[in-house]
Amino acid sequence: MDVALINTVYSFILITIRFGSLFMITPMFSSMVIPTEVKAGLSLLCSIILYPIVFAQGVQPFPDSLLRVVFQAGNEALVGLILGFVTYLTFSTIHLAGQFMDLRMGFAMVNVVDPFTGSDAPLMGQFKNILALLLLLTINGHHQILLALTKSFDILPIGVPVLSKPIIGYVLRIGGDIFLIGFRLALPVIAVLFIVDVIFGFLARTVPQMNVFILGFPIKILLGFLVLFLAMPFMVRFLVDILELINQQVVQALQLMR
Repeated sequence: MDVALINTVYSFILITIRFGSLFMITPMFSSMVIPTEVKAGLSLLCSIILYPIVFAQGVQPFPDSLLRVVFQAGNEALVGLILGFVTYLTFSTIHLAGQFMDLRMGFAMVNVVDPFTGSDAPLMGQFKNILALLLLLTINGHHQILLALTKSFDILPIGVPVLSKPIIGYVLRIGGDIFLIGFRLALPVIAVLFIVDVIFGFLARTVPQMNVFILGFPIKILLGFLVLFLAMPFMVRFLVDILELINQQVVQALQLMR
């Protein structure tokens, strides 16, 4: 077989692997609602559209050893997985904020099935995840993710090793920030319900006959939803700011992988 044809097909497969690994972990693209065939077809379509641009930079020669083939395929998969994982961490922040709110509102033991992952998810965490996905579509964040992956071929040509100490530290730092950002996102509900707990604590000491647990449970749920409703405009603005950071984080991750 012609060597040029082999190199062309091999380069195309590497591009498809980079796209496919991104769709495996990125929220919305990795949803279980989307059939695997559709994800594979989308990866193939994106590769076909992008291949002429990458081909202009030069094709990747087919290695002379199987070990090098595995290394290059894994390297391209790692690029997509890192970019998808950075996006996933952002949505984990929103999910964590919902868990904080569930804990204070008394919904810690109430789980619903997440249709996107097929796993159990806290009630408010699921609500915030759906809201974040809708906002991501509203601000065309999914386009930005695909555009960032497209730019990755300019920053990281095919075959360039990507795993390095800076990118590992950067991903760990983003993972550490999810707790702080998640707490800030849930702070209005947490603060109000903390004051309610303090008030019920005083009532329990001054009026022992009152069943604070039975009385407090529906009141905390009602106040939690009321605060969530009143704080929704500010929360949506904060969510949009968080989602707009995804593109910056992805670009930063690409630069650190060089």
